[in-house]
Amino acid sequence: MSSGPGCLVAYDSSIITEVLVMKQQYLVAGLGRFGSSVARTLYGLGHEVLGIDLNERLCEDLKTEITHVVQGDATDLDVLRAIDIEQFEAAVVAIGTHFEASVLTTLRLKQVRVPYILAKAVSWEQVQVLQLTGAHRVIFPEEEAGEHAAYRLLNRHLVDYLRLDATVSVVAIEVGSWVGTNLADVERQSGLTALGVFRAGRMVAVADSDPLAPQDKLVLAGHNSALQALTRMR
Repeated sequence: MSSGPGCLVAYDSSIITEVLVMKQQYLVAGLGRFGSSVARTLYGLGHEVLGIDLNERLCEDLKTEITHVVQGDATDLDVLRAIDIEQFEAAVVAIGTHFEASVLTTLRLKQVRVPYILAKAVSWEQVQVLQLTGAHRVIFPEEEAGEHAAYRLLNRHLVDYLRLDATVSVVAIEVGSWVGTNLADVERQSGLTALGVFRAGRMVAVADSDPLAPQDKLVLAGHNSALQALTRMR
């Protein structure tokens, strides 16, 4: 794939972010609000991104913002082979309104052995079906956004939140009332593990005994029960 943005018409028919250092190639199937956001973010992080959707308007809207856009049917094996699907490290199935198309796309990607498939669901029933179809990970954006909003409502200092599994989460939080204390104090009071301090736009190494500054943001990890206690404490 070339590095410049463009459009190909092939066929009619979450401060806590994992950033991969090496440039990789990603396919995003479905270019609605969620899919286009994923595609732009990956492209902005320096990766090559090919977006595919049957909707001509969505393709036109995105064609100058990512590496390539294909107007085509992601459920069609011939289309996937035409774009050299074997070269992609991962694919995102972001088809939200037509669940059958989402399932078929996931199945086709599994058939051509895409190494990692992330799929979007809008219900827990869809999560189970997509997992059985072959998605390596299924996300439920509306539920995750609702959970994130609830935590931010309960704790106005919360900057970002990432649930790692049913019991453990990572949070980025403004230092707030912990100004002048240190990481050892934070860990003792919160029951969470301090992973680092975000200061002046970057992560910095801070000794456990160093005082925290007013503009610091803390990255903390631990059991969800401790996180819930944190919302009550602060």
